[in-house]
Amino acid sequence: MNSKLKILLEAAAGAAGGFLAWMVMEPCPFLTSDEPRSVASPVDWLSIVLFGAVMGACISALIGAIEGLATGSRRQLRRAVGFGFVIGLAGGMAGLFFGQVVYGRLQAPPSGGAFTVSLLGFLRSVFARALGWAFVGLFIGGAQGVPTASLRKMRHGAVGGFIGGLLGGMLFEFVAAILQVGGAPSRLVSMTITGAAIGFFVGLVQDLLKQAWVVVLRGRNEGREYVLDKPTSILGRDELADVGVFGDPSVAPQHAVIKVAGGRYRIEDLGSAPTGTLVNGQPVSQVGLADGDVITLGATQIKFHEKLGAAPVRKARDVIAQSAARGPALPDNICRFCGEAKDPVSGTCACTPVPPQQPGFTVAAQGAGAAGQTPLATGPASLGPRPVGAATAGARLV
Repeated sequence: MNSKLKILLEAAAGAAGGFLAWMVMEPCPFLTSDEPRSVASPVDWLSIVLFGAVMGACISALIGAIEGLATGSRRQLRRAVGFGFVIGLAGGMAGLFFGQVVYGRLQAPPSGGAFTVSLLGFLRSVFARALGWAFVGLFIGGAQGVPTASLRKMRHGAVGGFIGGLLGGMLFEFVAAILQVGGAPSRLVSMTITGAAIGFFVGLVQDLLKQAWVVVLRGRNEGREYVLDKPTSILGRDELADVGVFGDPSVAPQHAVIKVAGGRYRIEDLGSAPTGTLVNGQPVSQVGLADGDVITLGATQIKFHEKLGAAPVRKARDVIAQSAARGPALPDNICRFCGEAKDPVSGTCACTPVPPQQPGFTVAAQGAGAAGQTPLATGPASLGPRPVGAATAGARLV
């Protein structure tokens, strides 16, 4: 799937996760009490962390399912859902615990047996709830990079999850105030919106911050996009390959690898398949990649993309240094193209083009006049290099 579709699907998955959490917890009064109360006893704290755990696990697992489906690998799908569930569970507990601590410190004190409702108190509640869900989103987003051990994906996912959780947490409080309803309907809308916001921003931030990616042009996963978010990305039929090339028996489990160093991407053939690796139709052992290069593995074609400005600009002194490193300068009497000695008089060499011969007339030995003129014999003109010392048949200098 392409990146835009993936963002929308992750937003939908987050919303579905929030809805699923609502369905699981709503029948349990211990987790969804409608009575305003302060959190004082261990039982109250347990209720808070369990609420966060269930919601975090549901949202994170379903977003992880989209991440796994994007790879085209069933094994990676199972890993993404499993890691998402476990980390979302822990993140939900930690996030809501922290949020409740902040919420309790900022909360307006009760007055006359009920909580005081004021603009300041409402804003305090919005800030505290938003901060708590921001940390839940941070864990959910970071979990998406764990199955592939990608630190960059963890960072980008965590940033997106934090932003989504922050906005979703704000909306959580605003929904109840706008709808003027409490209880189950308010929680349903709030939890669904929070999940959607986390999923949307996890996908969006990853897409905005990606540096390089590949798209399958021809093959089983045609149109599928893979972000290159690791220092080393494996291409092949392996279920855990970073760029899965499935359904092509001519592709090895680990066929090639794309490495990034100093902001430049290079592909290296691993020598594990007789078909080798081609870049723009040419077989390579290793070569640098540029935006638009087409990589061929077996019968599968993959196009490399690099974001404008991602690769460092090569400076003029780098080019000069490379030229100087090629070897010592040639003497003036040696041609730097063909390597042959130049003629000391004319300065020509073996690769000097021969000018085309023009038809003309010469005076015959019998005498002057029109009757004594004979046309020059002409042959086919050649613009290619002329071998040194070779005679030119059918032509003479006039």
